[in-house]
Amino acid sequence: MALTITIPGAVETTTGSTAPAVLTVGVGAPGQGVPSGGTTGQVLQKLSATSYDTGWATPSADFITSVSSPLTVATGNLTVDLSAYLTSATAASTYQTLAGMSSYLTTATAASTYYLQTNPSGFQTAANVTTALSPYLLSATAASTYAVIAAGQPVAGSTGQVLTKNSGTNYDSSWATLIPGDRYLSSSTTSNTLSNTTKTFTIGTGLSYTPTQNITISYDASNHMHGEVLTYNSGTGVLTVDINNHTGSGTYASWVVNVGGVTPATSVAWGAITGTLSAQTDLQSALDLKANLASPTFTGTPTLPTGTIATTQSPGNNTTALATTAFVTAAVPAFATFTTPTPTSTTTSVSPALAMDFLMHPGYRVWGTRGSSATSGAGAALSTYSTTVTEVAGPNVLTAGYAMAIWDSSAFSMGMLGMTRGTNANNRAWNKPVYASGRGQFGFPANSTFNGDANSTIRVSVGGKSSAGSGDISINEPGFGFKFTPGSAMVLQLSKGDGSSLTNVTSSFAPVVQQSFDWKIYSDGAGNVTLYINDSSVATSANGPSTSTPESSNFYFEMAEQTVSAAVRIMWISINPKIYWGV
Repeated sequence: MALTITIPGAVETTTGSTAPAVLTVGVGAPGQGVPSGGTTGQVLQKLSATSYDTGWATPSADFITSVSSPLTVATGNLTVDLSAYLTSATAASTYQTLAGMSSYLTTATAASTYYLQTNPSGFQTAANVTTALSPYLLSATAASTYAVIAAGQPVAGSTGQVLTKNSGTNYDSSWATLIPGDRYLSSSTTSNTLSNTTKTFTIGTGLSYTPTQNITISYDASNHMHGEVLTYNSGTGVLTVDINNHTGSGTYASWVVNVGGVTPATSVAWGAITGTLSAQTDLQSALDLKANLASPTFTGTPTLPTGTIATTQSPGNNTTALATTAFVTAAVPAFATFTTPTPTSTTTSVSPALAMDFLMHPGYRVWGTRGSSATSGAGAALSTYSTTVTEVAGPNVLTAGYAMAIWDSSAFSMGMLGMTRGTNANNRAWNKPVYASGRGQFGFPANSTFNGDANSTIRVSVGGKSSAGSGDISINEPGFGFKFTPGSAMVLQLSKGDGSSLTNVTSSFAPVVQQSFDWKIYSDGAGNVTLYINDSSVATSANGPSTSTPESSNFYFEMAEQTVSAAVRIMWISINPKIYWGV
């Protein structure tokens, strides 16, 4: 029969009916157990982290297997003598394996490890620790290990203080309040002689000196130097300084060093500046901005402070004190030349000297008496009173026509007035300033039958026509003037032509029937024409006459005109018209 043998942990094998002389059993992977071999005194140890991987090993000489007498704890102190176990060559951590000591020894190796007692707080002073542990701490142990026990960290102190060294002795320290100090105030024992040159000092370290910084180096109040930092090594304290000013003399080796404040007055001596003035670039630049006391030459626009008109000036002050244009304007009525007229401003009226020249000039004329007249339509008429007033009345009602007062109907009268020097009388100098002025009124006082209506027109013009006739100034004749049509919405218009075109510009002035007003027209000779009413500009425009033009007959005229639909006659009264031609 078959024999079956089962071996725990082995491979099962079934034999035949006859048992062999030798039974071989195959063993599988090693399992839990004690390895074979080994000698007396060896111990079983782990060979790796693999389960069951162990082997026999001989322990080291200081391996402790038993303790002859148990450790006991008296009132806080160990009663067992540990000196037999503590040797200088063995680290404190070795003794954490002593039986029974694990509850008294911490894992740290510092001196605090040896607070071996159940209540350590009683030994947290240098005296208690020294008394309790000194029998166990051998002199061969590193001093630094036990320094904290013998001396300890200084007690007391307050928030914000820092631990500072009191001397060069180890562990001699104490708490101190940190006072923010001067990052520049320092001292030096470097021997140096007072003079202006580059010097080297050894001062404190960790300061904040930077190149070009002003610095003062003082021995005492009578001996000091001033200059600029060239270099500073914050690690070594070596400082180089360019001394450019000094007071006193001698050689000293006790200096107080700090940043330069106000240079002492005794050291400010212009004679100490070496080289030429131009070499002092900053000083030269400052002086270049100043004016000389004698015959100064100013640039830009020199002004006095706002709100002043002079240096203690008052109207009538006849001294050498300076005065501004504001003072002159306040003290004397301002006058300007006739070349820039603006009737609304006193600063552009003609000066007394020029006014006389203006009146005596060949280009100035008062047209008190008309040169001729022209009428068209039943009832149209002209009247002259003395030499200054002219009335121009339009035709009867429901009659078309005009009445026209003409000054300079000949080829020479106005021609000579407007000609340029060196030319004949036919040349009109429209490229020169031309002024015309007068006073006028439409409507007859106390007689509304001459007030006009929307079918009537008043025209006043310098040039613009070379022959009598109704309508605007001709596009073929240079000239300028104004016109208006009476009615509920009447307004003056500025008319001007350059000889090839005509432009009418609506002004801001609406005349009132039977109310006189002053009018002025100015042509600057460059094509710009401006109309003034009662000394105020009411219209201006370009494209006026601006060239010297040969003209056989061109004249100044004032005209009252109406259409056949006019229901009310129109009258224009002209008082003392004048003209100036800037030849």
